[in-house]
Amino acid sequence: MASDALFEEIYLCQEKNSKPVGIRFGSIVFAPNLTPVDPCTGALKAQDLDGQIDGIFESIDVFLKSSGLGHDNIIRITFFMSDLTDRIKLNPPWENWFPNPNDRPPHKYVPTTLPEGLLVSAQVMALEGFHPRKVLEVAGVVHNDPMSMGALTGNLVTSSRVVTGEQTDNEEEHTAKVFANVGALLNNAGGDYKNLTQVTAFIGGPEFRASVEKELQQLTGSGNDAPILHLIEANLGGSRFARLEVLGLL
Repeated sequence: MASDALFEEIYLCQEKNSKPVGIRFGSIVFAPNLTPVDPCTGALKAQDLDGQIDGIFESIDVFLKSSGLGHDNIIRITFFMSDLTDRIKLNPPWENWFPNPNDRPPHKYVPTTLPEGLLVSAQVMALEGFHPRKVLEVAGVVHNDPMSMGALTGNLVTSSRVVTGEQTDNEEEHTAKVFANVGALLNNAGGDYKNLTQVTAFIGGPEFRASVEKELQQLTGSGNDAPILHLIEANLGGSRFARLEVLGLL
């Protein structure tokens, strides 16, 4: 760790709650699991999903402001939900925060087990300082929801879930295509596969692990400089083939 890199724990209610909600490390500000609760009492702000979605966006705002940051500093947000059925309810507040599609950081939603009564939580990644955000695109591939495929903020590349944009019943063809789209995203940022630092593959079952591992190794090698690979088995609806989320450094 560089001796001049600031490491700081971030609290939202120091006088009543000794539990930090995030950290600042150098210029990176990170909160792993913000919730729609009052930071001082720990009480849920609402019992229903609509109210908790309002509450989680409020919690994100409070966290950013406590760090001296704003929406322009966001590099990616992940929403964790116990049930993805009503995920489209995230769209209106997201579009309200980022009405310009050409200045919209990536976000995604992931199904997970949450504590009883909690319906949504959020992971926040932000970058200190003003870094004009470049939205990254893949020709012919768009999400149905108002989320960018990826963004370059400073020298950091983040993505939402990268998909193929076309259907195929052949797993190897699908995997090659989705990695090709990751390559196109990196090219749009001015980089290539060597700039990958992490790949997270969401797959529908263990039988899809091998094709992801094989394709990534062919593209990046298997040495110490190869990106970290996470394979997460999750039911995202639709195809069970791999969808990829990436982090990169230019």
